[in-house]
Amino acid sequence: MTKGEKVSESEWLLRRVYRHDRKHTDRTTGLTNSRAFAPRPKDEGKLSVNIKSLSSYLESIVAERNFRLFMFSASVVYKLKLSCIYDPLPDNNAHALVSGFDSEDESAPGIIARSAKEVFSTDF
Repeated sequence: MTKGEKVSESEWLLRRVYRHDRKHTDRTTGLTNSRAFAPRPKDEGKLSVNIKSLSSYLESIVAERNFRLFMFSASVVYKLKLSCIYDPLPDNNAHALVSGFDSEDESAPGIIARSAKEVFSTDF
């Protein structure tokens, strides 16, 4: 895979979420909410993810004490008319960016959040 290449719809994407951040957790259900899957203002509309086939659990979560790791299908990204481009970093060869979010619409992050499943080291 080369930098800038479209990530295949068959890939699984991994998203790290702060373990103890109440902004990312629904207080009623305890599940991760849409804010965990929405780019922050400083992210310039791009959501940072790892490509599962290029990563390991430990490489993706980095600090298990501080983060939870979630997995969702790249096909969900494309069904939402978003894009996912391979964007390796010097210290993270599995890095990709999901973009195309409408900053006024939380429905795409909400759909991704509902499709995401928490993963554990035993899932790899």
